[in-house]
Amino acid sequence: DEYADTEMDVVITVCDAAAGESCPVWPGDPIRAHWSLPDPGQFPGTSDERIQFAVTIAGRIRNKIQAFIDLDWSISKPDLQNRIARIGEI
Repeated sequence: DEYADTEMDVVITVCDAAAGESCPVWPGDPIRAHWSLPDPGQFPGTSDERIQFAVTIAGRIRNKIQAFIDLDWSISKPDLQNRIARIGEI
């Protein structure tokens, strides 16, 4: 709700649990994508295993953000939508 009056260009969800929930209505017409990532907080295992899993997920997020930053933002909105969605597959 705190962003209800903020116009976004892109909205990306990352938690699979959130993917099944209804998203809020965003002002404007933002590009929406879901980048499926497991929740490190739900990972079973020892403390060291959980930390290593969280580090692995952080690395995946870093790679996705870098790919997002590297996008050619001059392309059409539908092409941009497709490329942002494909980042979720890496």
